[in-house]
Amino acid sequence: MKMRSCCRSILGTLLLVLLWGTATSAATPMYHGKSADQWLELLGQPDDDIRGQAFMELIQADRSGGEMLLAFLESPNPGLRTIAVMGLNHMAPSYPESIPGLAEAALDVNLNIRYWALSALRKYGEKAGSAVPNIIRALETYQGQGPELEGPVRYYADARARAAEALGGIGPVAKDALPALEKALQDPSVMVREAAKRSIELIGVSAQ
Repeated sequence: MKMRSCCRSILGTLLLVLLWGTATSAATPMYHGKSADQWLELLGQPDDDIRGQAFMELIQADRSGGEMLLAFLESPNPGLRTIAVMGLNHMAPSYPESIPGLAEAALDVNLNIRYWALSALRKYGEKAGSAVPNIIRALETYQGQGPELEGPVRYYADARARAAEALGGIGPVAKDALPALEKALQDPSVMVREAAKRSIELIGVSAQ
């Protein structure tokens, strides 16, 4: 699967934060001695180095940053949600408390956020079994079918392929996804078809 360019992800996400402003519900979560509001202030600084350092610290967070990132995941600001899922993906599979939030993010209106949430869920294996229904819905999302989602057209296939991979990573617990995976073998995207085939094998159960 074609991965996002690191530089584009950093610059694009920081730009979103600057354009949409700060948006978080509370300053109580702390990470590395700073509150959520303090991190948001750093992300909004005009100095590129300060913004970039804050961004990198958050997307490479350790477990102590989990509460902060989950708070950002609830934000209406897509830039902050992007930071949250990238950080939670980096933290996986050591922070299973994030699975419910990641399951919701797997159906985010922003396709880039879906991609990173699905990437994180894949790492949790069978622990992410509760997310299977949402991952199936992500696998079945196509442009022109349902509300328009945020992101380039090619991100639709990226997200579907990552959803198929997440189901394979969950393994036999995801056996209810087999009909959707079988259908995905006919997907117009070759990477989705290949991901679906591998995942059916990983789940290890033949669809009837």
